[in-house]
Amino acid sequence: MRRVLSILVSAAALAVVAVPLHAVTIANRSEGVFYYVVRKASESELAALKATPQAVAQYLLSHQKELSYVPPGGTGTGIDVGTGPAALLGFFVHPGDRSYPVTAVFVSPSDTEATFAVDDTTPAPVSLRSIDVSLGNEPILIDNRYLDWLKVPNMATYPDYFVPRRFIREQNGTRTEEPIARSLFWKKGGTQIQYFKSIRSDRYLYLLFSSASELSKGLSYMLYLYKDRNSGAGKYTIEIPVDRGAGLVTLWQNGKRDPEIVGDFVHSTFFLEARLRLDQLPSDLASGGWSIDLATMMQDAGVFEEFYFSTLFVRDIPK
Repeated sequence: MRRVLSILVSAAALAVVAVPLHAVTIANRSEGVFYYVVRKASESELAALKATPQAVAQYLLSHQKELSYVPPGGTGTGIDVGTGPAALLGFFVHPGDRSYPVTAVFVSPSDTEATFAVDDTTPAPVSLRSIDVSLGNEPILIDNRYLDWLKVPNMATYPDYFVPRRFIREQNGTRTEEPIARSLFWKKGGTQIQYFKSIRSDRYLYLLFSSASELSKGLSYMLYLYKDRNSGAGKYTIEIPVDRGAGLVTLWQNGKRDPEIVGDFVHSTFFLEARLRLDQLPSDLASGGWSIDLATMMQDAGVFEEFYFSTLFVRDIPK
């Protein structure tokens, strides 16, 4: 994707959010994609950025290869800002817009961690416009718009008459395998996958789920990872909990109580797309003989139901 950028400056001062910390979490409250870079600098250099909005825009223009992004309504976690003063410099992109408002978050090293929100509801004194700016060469943009997935083939397709091979219910700590006719949630709330897609780059593993029904709270997409199918239960489980329009992807590992955050996702009424950081997944996932059991889970009123779909192989994911 390529954009053209020129700088538009108003007389207003650049909006500043003061945040004391070493690593930050960004909550993107806008409906656009928030692109950003981290600027680690001295107090005097950061003071110059605060005083000169144009300098923020120029820095973004000259550090395009360092851009990262947070999806619309999404959350970026563990963003390293170092132990000294720093700033997060960024801009918002909405499809079809030619003007991308710039914002900046200035960070103090006097505290540990912080979470802060960014949005584009306040008019920005500086905007970027499209002229020859690259926003990266990743195959998929996690932005709740799904046209870039059209070029990716389906990895699995499940017609309307598909019935899961197994259905497991858990209630009051007891797990039982039940006939599908006894399910409370099958075909409801996004539990029935229509098709699944995946593609990877050097940095990320991307996933797309298409649902036959509207995605609802309580739904989770589950991917059970196996390196050796003869060893019993999978060692790792990827969970995508659909609790709101955007969120975080977690990795559970057998023997560990707490999960790790390995990615993020956004979803619309019938689609969910996610990106997972490969450096947060098993180191040989892309090259080893790993397989994936694909499932959906719904929880409501103290009842959990899980529906298994099929086994897929990581080696079949295109790059």
